Amino acid sequence: MKAKLLASLLLLSQIPSIAAHQAGGGPASRRGGVYLDPTKPTVYLTVDRVETGEGSWLRLHNNTKQAIGIRIHADGPEPATTPFALADGRVVAGLADGAEVALDYLVESPLFEGYPLRERRSCTKAAAWIPPGLTVVFKLDRAHLAKLCRVSVGFNYEWENIPVEPEHRVLLTWREGGGGS
Repeated sequence: MKAKLLASLLLLSQIPSIAAHQAGGGPASRRGGVYLDPTKPTVYLTVDRVETGEGSWLRLHNNTKQAIGIRIHADGPEPATTPFALADGRVVAGLADGAEVALDYLVESPLFEGYPLRERRSCTKAAAWIPPGLTVVFKLDRAHLAKLCRVSVGFNYEWENIPVEPEHRVLLTWREGGGGS
């Protein structure tokens, strides 16, 4: 009986800290963590513009206080860059705000033969960095935002050990891309 009472008291004493963490009071909270704008995700996609018959341009946003790493096609256009110092002291070519890039992305849809379809223009990729608060734009075929399609872009946070850490993915569904009703 004493053990059950002690276990119950111990559990009850943890409720305020669990609730605070779930409400955003944890150490990596949106209030003081890595977010520049606490109302938005750390990394997200938006539709930048739609060209009739041509395709769509998506914008990849870095909403963190450090850079994010992405993969671009080396055979694409040379994007605008500026020198950027990473937290570990390395100086890299940081992509300029709004730079157009040939981004490596994945398109998934149960309607495509060979599902999932990976959009690749070459097998040669280069690492690129998006500095804090900046964005890049990339073009994709309009069909890739067709019904039931989902576009995802892989990235890594600057504070991660990139060769060891898993890749993160940010998604944009056909409904978010303007294909929904």
